[in-house]
Amino acid sequence: MSPGGDDQGMELLREAFDLVLPRHCAGCRAPGTDLCSACAMPLTLPPRPDHRRDVPRLWTVATYDHPVSDIVNAYKEQARTSLAIPLGHALAAGVRSALPP
Repeated sequence: MSPGGDDQGMELLREAFDLVLPRHCAGCRAPGTDLCSACAMPLTLPPRPDHRRDVPRLWTVATYDHPVSDIVNAYKEQARTSLAIPLGHALAAGVRSALPP
């Protein structure tokens, strides 16, 4: 079997599955993807301090607004587990930034 054979087979399976249960972006509902690049972009921004009074030192990757709030909601409330990877990467980046040097 060729090295890319598994990827090609998975793509065919994904396309067949999309006929029965179409995928859409969790942020903007664009068809054919779980998360489009435009909606994923806020999750890839560098973490930054969030200066609020009366709370411990906070770091944020993205503002909890559209599309991030829609992505988190889709993961939590609709069991869109494929979103765990981009959300996990954003969380890990925030935690790394919050750790002392």
